Amino acid sequence: VAVPGLVEGSFPVKPQTTGWVAGRGDLPTALRGDREHLPDVDLDGVTDLAGVAGRISDYREAYVEHHRGEERRLAYVAMTRARAHLLLGAAWWGETGAKVCRLSPFLTEVLDAADAGELALERWLWTPEPVADDG
Repeated sequence: VAVPGLVEGSFPVKPQTTGWVAGRGDLPTALRGDREHLPDVDLDGVTDLAGVAGRISDYREAYVEHHRGEERRLAYVAMTRARAHLLLGAAWWGETGAKVCRLSPFLTEVLDAADAGELALERWLWTPEPVADDG
């Protein structure tokens, strides 16, 4: 099994929306069939607009966290399907080559476990993180 693109913004991918409160094309959580598993805006007890804004902010944070959990589940499935070999890939430089990409937390967790001796890992074509050129 090969899992390429283990860099921030690729895997895990950034959420394309902050949920139905801001995305005009998104269906409100209450109308979705999977609503029991999704965060939603809780306006119970709110008495002013500042309270509404705070609850919407809380919802957006919960939505991003939910999305991150879904990406983690996808990574788990991808990484546990290999019967013999698992190839994880990442590139320090993005499409434009203008800035250094951050490794995915999913990949760094695997690397940390290997460095701690908890996991057997063979690194192929490994290069250290590039140093920023300040000059």
